[in-house]
Amino acid sequence: MLLPTAAYLAHRLRRLDSRIDHHIAAQLWLEVRSINWWQSRPVAMVVMFSIRRAVYWDLGLGDIPCGLDPLEGRRQNFAGVPIPGEPDDDDVDSLLGLAEDGGVLSRDDVALLLALMETSRTIPTRSGRSVALLGERVTGAVAPRWGISARTVRRRARHSIDRLANLAIA
Repeated sequence: MLLPTAAYLAHRLRRLDSRIDHHIAAQLWLEVRSINWWQSRPVAMVVMFSIRRAVYWDLGLGDIPCGLDPLEGRRQNFAGVPIPGEPDDDDVDSLLGLAEDGGVLSRDDVALLLALMETSRTIPTRSGRSVALLGERVTGAVAPRWGISARTVRRRARHSIDRLANLAIA
């Protein structure tokens, strides 16, 4: 049941040691024998974190900084999948320009997405993080400037983002 988790982890850590499979297998055995199965938490995720932390200690690399992949220097979510950082404005502009030139997005769609991104950067927050692009605060601030409702802003933006995602996949 935990084999996919162990295989994924071995693949992610393959550069640390030539015998990483042995380290993962040993730690997996220890974790499976000691985990409390009756707690209501995602077992595979907890096992993966515990194995990863133990392997780092075994290899003399110390503890893993929370949320940071020391091998690649990128933030990760709890499943170990990289979280994309803030894209450069040039990257966003080139992607939107490509989508507009290819007929994937209209000029209005591009302008609406740019307005949402700019507004999300300017709304102050307590945590210092940016505000959600399609959150109430952002769409509520953009909607009056466009003469449409916040719900319409969200619907149009989601539609545009879906088309951009299809462009990226193609």
